[in-house]
Amino acid sequence: MSSGTAVGAGTRDGHPLPLDSTDHGWMAQGLCTRRDDVEFFPAKGRRSAPAKVVCQQCGVQLRCLDYAITNEIADGVWGGLSPQERSTIVLRRRSARAGGPGTSAV
Repeated sequence: MSSGTAVGAGTRDGHPLPLDSTDHGWMAQGLCTRRDDVEFFPAKGRRSAPAKVVCQQCGVQLRCLDYAITNEIADGVWGGLSPQERSTIVLRRRSARAGGPGTSAV
């Protein structure tokens, strides 16, 4: 898990809170908890756009995205991105850590 502080992780007195890999309480704050799971785990060939719209309005979107990327979750829309979109970020981060040419951490 990320040990740093992420924008969108939540705030206290206007200051960002650090992400905690053991605290999943933020998940209950997700707008997705009030929606049908099928929307966020669409069948192959189905659109994920409706779920992404919900994510864009969610107060824990960035925390959710960080969680999904850090844990390399391979299914469903998390933090407004599809598995393929998150996979691209994971691969870019790995390449940047390895010092790949023309790469930068995302």
